[in-house]
Order: sequence, then structure tokens, then C-alpha cells
Amino acid sequence: MDPFKDLYQSSFIEGYCKQENTTQYFKRFFNDEAASAYTELDGIKISRIGFGSYRVARGNAIFEKALELAILNGVNLIDTSSNYGDGSSESLIGDIIRKLIDESRIKREEIFLVTKIGYIQGKNLQLVEEMEKQGKAFPDITYYDPNCFHCISPDFLEDQLTRARKRLGFSVIDAVLLHNPEYFLMDSEHHNVSREKAISEYYDRIKKAFAFLELKRQEGIIRYYGISSNTFPKEESAYTFTSLSKVLEISQNMYGLGSGFKLIQFPANLYETGFITEKNNSGESIAMLAQKKNLFTLINRPLNAMKKQGGMDRLAIYQGNDLNLIKGKLENFTNQLKEFQQSMFQTLGIENVNFTFVSVIETYRDKFNSKEHYHQALNYSVIPQIKDLLSRIEKLDKANSYYTFYLDLINEGIEKLEQYVEARISEKMQPLLSKLQKLDNVFLNKTLSQASVIALLPFTNSVLVGMRREEYVKDILPILKSEIPKLTKKDFNNFEV
Repeated sequence: MDPFKDLYQSSFIEGYCKQENTTQYFKRFFNDEAASAYTELDGIKISRIGFGSYRVARGNAIFEKALELAILNGVNLIDTSSNYGDGSSESLIGDIIRKLIDESRIKREEIFLVTKIGYIQGKNLQLVEEMEKQGKAFPDITYYDPNCFHCISPDFLEDQLTRARKRLGFSVIDAVLLHNPEYFLMDSEHHNVSREKAISEYYDRIKKAFAFLELKRQEGIIRYYGISSNTFPKEESAYTFTSLSKVLEISQNMYGLGSGFKLIQFPANLYETGFITEKNNSGESIAMLAQKKNLFTLINRPLNAMKKQGGMDRLAIYQGNDLNLIKGKLENFTNQLKEFQQSMFQTLGIENVNFTFVSVIETYRDKFNSKEHYHQALNYSVIPQIKDLLSRIEKLDKANSYYTFYLDLINEGIEKLEQYVEARISEKMQPLLSKLQKLDNVFLNKTLSQASVIALLPFTNSVLVGMRREEYVKDILPILKSEIPKLTKKDFNNFEV
């Protein structure tokens, strides 16, 4: 049985992104202000900001509204992957685009859709393991760990491309990228394979994948192809480094200037600047070489910045938060909650409780590095454990003298702790925004998240931003009308706070 059956669309939407339609799209939303809103690939106008759909899945109205808001306000670039939401991200995108087309609010030819292939996780892992039991394994699978395999063999790409088209409901996909093919190198390094041998096999696999993708382009199933790699910006000596120079050489030797290899994607932000500072391609950075060779570049992870000494900063400031005031309110609340909790435990005879919301506040309040991190901890760790405690209380509290009030206190605490996380992060990140504002007046009156994305635009075609909520979309949309600053790579020194 096909594990993706419920994610497939009922039919294909014909067409693909076209120059004349994207011209009309941007005129519709921006009139004469469209110049900074888009960049171009072979004349096709593509928004400078893309909707990144990592952690977006079908069936969530919040995600649906966010995507719809973005598309209807000038974001015509959408990036997804076969493993985002276990395939469900592609289905949600297909749902919304189909809905907007049916409502005559957009045309298929106005949207540039990028998807990626390579990961074997979740349903794909289930599928692959079942095929292997039947003796029908895909060739050249990298068995990275028990929960994550990887593959870019033509047979696997054929299978995944077919499923991606069904989930999206598109007869033609504008661009398909090999998704982090360096997993092969990561696995080879782990198994102490000589770097020379691993690199030779690595680029041979990319060559075979390109031959398949070029065939699909000639068949009209895809329009362009490329690679999304986390190791494009790495130092040239790194074992897992992916060389754009070498990939270009493969493409040009196979197909010359007529190749469909036109896009690359990589992570970059104000902290991780290897894309412009690391001269890892015959003395040129990946940004310089890509520009010279007319490759369309996509930056991902612009707001989740990995620090040199470990850890991550979320490049965002939450407005209107006074840290000292909010900290005082949280401490007062914590004391009240602790007193009530102690009285309740004593009355109900509850002992040996090691995890409460009081312990969360006291132990972890300064360890959340972003609001997203806080929400993840709530959903996957804190709330499940608190529910166990609440269940014990509810059984013992026959008269409901404590349970309902305690539940209300916890909900109040969740909100107060979030306010504290926002205020602490905002105070920490304020110097970064001030530094940007001193570099160029473009950054004045901008939020830190806006400024962090705008700073990347001089060096790339488009920046992909995770905009899973309408509030995130509304924060990022003004960038499409912003001027692009005149920055150089020297300006990217020491942004880390």
C-alpha cells in the first residue's frame, strides 16, 4: 500500500511559471514599486523573498492562512521538499495554490515552485524498508542512521519526482533540487573512507543525478534543477565540502551552456557568512562564482544563526518588552504558584513530584534561545509531563478545590514565561540591530528580522524565510518594498552578539 496515497491531489494542474505572467503578477501587487520586489531567472520574475515551508504541513489552518497571505501579497517563490512534513508540506502547497486558482485570484504560471529530493525518512523510510524486504531496493542508498537514509540515484529520483508531482498536483515543477547530497560524504567520513575516494564517488553520483534531471527537463516534467547543500559555504579543505566549481564543471562537460542546472541553495545569515567570506572555489566565494555563472541563488535559514562556540540565536526582536518589569512580574507569579502548589500537594497527599511548571520557570527560563525554541519545548516536553501531573491532581481532587485554578495558573504561567523569553532575547539582540542601522539608513525603522533578511539581498537572488504564521508573513512583507543596501563582505565582520 502506498503510504502517501492520502496526500495526493485528485488531478494535475497544467502549466509552469512564465515570464509574461510573473510580470503581470508583480504589476498587480506593486504597481510602479515592483523593482525591488523581484529578481529574474531567464526573464521570469521571482520574489526576493520566498515562502520557506519547513515544518509546514497539511491540515493546519494557521499554515494555510499564512501561505495564502504571502502569495496574495507578492511572494511568488515557494520552497518545499519531499521530506517536509513527511510529504504533507507539498500537499498543503498544492491545496492552497489550487484553491486560489479556482477562485481566479492567481494563475499557475505566476508561481515559481521549488521542491527538493534526497531524504529517506518517515513514510519514505517505511516504503524503502518494505521494498528492501521484497528484494526491490533502490541502488546507492546512504544508510546514515536508522531513522535517516539518503539517496540521489536516478531510480529513487524517478520515484520521488512522481510522488512530489502527485502531492503538489502540478504537471510541471519549476525547479527540483538535490537535497543535501553531502549526506554521502558525512557517512563516508564517519566510516573513515579516504576523502579522495569519497569525493570521486560523490561527484559521480551527482553526475548521474544530473543526467536524470536533464532528461526530465527535456521531457517537460521539470523546468530547472540544482542542488541545495549545507556545505557549499564550508572551507575548501572540509571533508564534506560541496564544490560549486566541480558541479559546474560536471554540468558544462555534459550539456554545455544548454544545461538546466540553474539554481543553488545554501544556509546563510549575519553570523554564518561563509557564502561571501570563504574563497572556496578557485579563490572565489560561492556568491561571487554563482553570480559570474548566472546561477540563481537561494539562501535558507536567514534568521536561525548558529554561533561559532555552539548554540543558536534567533535574529528577532519582539517590540514593547521591558525586561526588568516582565522579569519582576514573572518572579512574583512564580512565588504565588509555588505557594499554591505546595499547599495543594500537601492537602492532596501528592509526593515525589520532580517536574512542575515552577521547576520549568526556575531551571529553564534563561535557556530558551528563541520563541520557537520555547514553543518546541512546551509541545514536546513540558506540556506532556504537566498533563501527567494534572491527571494525578484531577483524580485526587474530588471536590475540584484545586484542579481548575491550578490549570488556569499554568496557562497564565505559560504566557508570562513567553513574555519573559521575548524580552530577554530582545534585550540581547538590540545591539545587533543598532549595528546594522549604523551601516546604512535602509535599516532604520526596520525590525531585526527584516534587517537581517535585507542585509543578505545584495549577495543573493532570493531569501527563503519560514513564515508559518500570518504574523511572520506580515513582518517580512515590507521587505519587498525596501531598498537594497550597499553592503560589502567587510560589513559582515563580527555581527555575532
